[in-house]
Amino acid sequence: MGDLVKLEILPKFIVGADSGPTHKELKDLQFLLEELTIHSLHEVAEVGDARDSALNAKPGLTSLILIWALDEGPANTTDVTSQTQVLDCLQPHIKIKNLEIDGYREKQTLPSLGLLPLLKEVTVQGMDAGCADGSELYGNTMKSFPFLETLAFVDMYTWERWSFSTGSMQGNGPFPQLRELSLHNCPKLIIEGWPSQFPTLVNLAIVSCPLLETPIVIVSLPSLEDGHFGDCDGRILRGIASISSLTRLTVVDIARILELTSFLQGGSLNSLTFLEELHIGSCNELLCLWEDKEGCRCSSLEEPPNDKQSYGTSLKALRIRHWSKVMSLPYGMTMTYNLLELEIQNCPSLTSFSGAKLPCSLRILEVQNCQKLQRLPEGIETAPRSNRDDYSSKSSNGGDSSAMRVSLLCFKS
Repeated sequence: MGDLVKLEILPKFIVGADSGPTHKELKDLQFLLEELTIHSLHEVAEVGDARDSALNAKPGLTSLILIWALDEGPANTTDVTSQTQVLDCLQPHIKIKNLEIDGYREKQTLPSLGLLPLLKEVTVQGMDAGCADGSELYGNTMKSFPFLETLAFVDMYTWERWSFSTGSMQGNGPFPQLRELSLHNCPKLIIEGWPSQFPTLVNLAIVSCPLLETPIVIVSLPSLEDGHFGDCDGRILRGIASISSLTRLTVVDIARILELTSFLQGGSLNSLTFLEELHIGSCNELLCLWEDKEGCRCSSLEEPPNDKQSYGTSLKALRIRHWSKVMSLPYGMTMTYNLLELEIQNCPSLTSFSGAKLPCSLRILEVQNCQKLQRLPEGIETAPRSNRDDYSSKSSNGGDSSAMRVSLLCFKS
């Protein structure tokens, strides 16, 4: 194969055992384009052989997949050391945009992916980087990840510390093009040195990261459209500001839920003028959902205010789940001009809608496991008792009644 010096497309190269193919056969293939997969890297006989592949002399490659043996059982110290040295010797070209590493057994040190400046997407999963502070990830450069758009850390169960400031770019802050940031199942992680802003961040998801919190100083997210926070500390929300662009917000199972008030405040739900979907679940300690000039409203959500103000003109879907304390919903909570879907599940103390009349725009109403609910809101025709467990009903609120779908489960007659 080494004689095919004009070769442009080589989807897969398998390293052979003993007398099989070696990295030297890749050395002179300088015109390779697009994607290359190097398989069975565990068969490399000598660590230095990996350098013979001369990946840094193949600027036409944009995607590189490196695969060691998968499911080989526990690795010994020699195996891990060898794999680390092989990875260091491969040295891909800096124009690589996509890099995948499978079966790599050295899990305690993050690879220096920041040395590949054109990377657009990075996912790190299942590494035991307990003592890593993130500096390994950035590499020895002040301009790491200038074009990175997606960054995700998943199942990093022993990772304890990450410093954004370690990877700061001079004058610009870290990750200047980042659009998506996801942190899932990092139970020990604490982040230090939060940047003052993520100007391009569109999607932010933080799930099962109970120790994470933002600083009291403000972290500005002027482009954020989708925020998902689940099974984490409410203090992750306290420093987040400039979120008026938010269109979708999911908050589930949050400790110290009072911090949600500060997150929704720049003011109130009314300040989220583009919010289309709001999901709140398993937040039994929630004491305040919005504020106005008179201060905190909806105390404990047990006796909501008897006001008729509208909460968000763009809201299209409102989902409330697993609130054990809420007894009634405020009049204005459902009076949104564009609301299409209202879902209420597992609110065992809910007894009424406080006289709320559903908007004409509503097309789907689902109420499940609200055993104490005594009556539906105005505009919904009641069904015979025998059918109340699950039925469809027509709307009498002046809208297109044929399009309304109502589903009730465990509704008290």
